[in-house]
Amino acid sequence: MPHRHFIDPHARRWTVWDVRPARVEQDLERQRPSSDATGERRSRARGTPWRGGIALEGWLCFECPGIKRRLTPIPAGWERLGDEELAQLCERAASVDRRARLLEEGGTSTDR
Repeated sequence: MPHRHFIDPHARRWTVWDVRPARVEQDLERQRPSSDATGERRSRARGTPWRGGIALEGWLCFECPGIKRRLTPIPAGWERLGDEELAQLCERAASVDRRARLLEEGGTSTDR
């Protein structure tokens, strides 16, 4: 997973990386036991590492202190862009509100 840092025109330091849910789900499937003590395949509900209609093909996650944004689809070659181009993508990205972030982390809006 490519991972970058850049400084935007407001002098904020951002971290950006790509998130590909299908790849995460494959990793989770490999880690799960395939059968129980009786030798029968377990029937488990498949969990998904994304919420609220986030694109299944993935997104770019932009994060700086107190701010998180997502951009979909993932632009080809984003990891080779300069700071100015990454800042432009960041401006286009949708904000992720605090409540949504808490739900993704398994908490509730009253937890923090």
